[in-house]
Amino acid sequence: MCEGVAAELAGVDLGDQRLNARSQHLLEALAVNPEASINAACNGWSDTLAAYRFFDNRSVTPEKLLEPHSAATTARAREHSVVLAVQDTTELPCTAAFADCEWKSVWRVVTKQPLPKKPPLLAEFMKLLTQLGGYNNRAKEAPPGPQPIWIGIRRMLDFARAWLAFGPEAGTSREFSGG
Repeated sequence: MCEGVAAELAGVDLGDQRLNARSQHLLEALAVNPEASINAACNGWSDTLAAYRFFDNRSVTPEKLLEPHSAATTARAREHSVVLAVQDTTELPCTAAFADCEWKSVWRVVTKQPLPKKPPLLAEFMKLLTQLGGYNNRAKEAPPGPQPIWIGIRRMLDFARAWLAFGPEAGTSREFSGG
């Protein structure tokens, strides 16, 4: 198994050494082929049945399984002054993370279109934001890294300030998450 994965989840404590050993065994089986189903990852029917029994056990919860990972992630994050937690959140509207003045100003600047009736989804908005940071969003281009996101956020904050001062809602709303 990958050393990083083993170290990350070494502290799983399910209150029973047998469950801890089973979790390690399952982790090793799933790490070999992360895309595989439980049936495909396990070595035979008895192994598969043991896996399903493991997941059905009341002592096994997602929180307990992820506890060492959460602790390791928190420790890594504390080593840095800025941590960007970017993920594909296709089901969330951008208003889950951005103020109206932020998403509206970015929308108008990047698309040059009137505002939509509903805020765009967060994934769509992040594409616009990275374009502000210099990302070209071409079909064969790799996903944007942290630099275009960071530059896009800095530029967005300037546009949001201008939106509040001079935009169509000037003087009516002061909801703004930027500094």
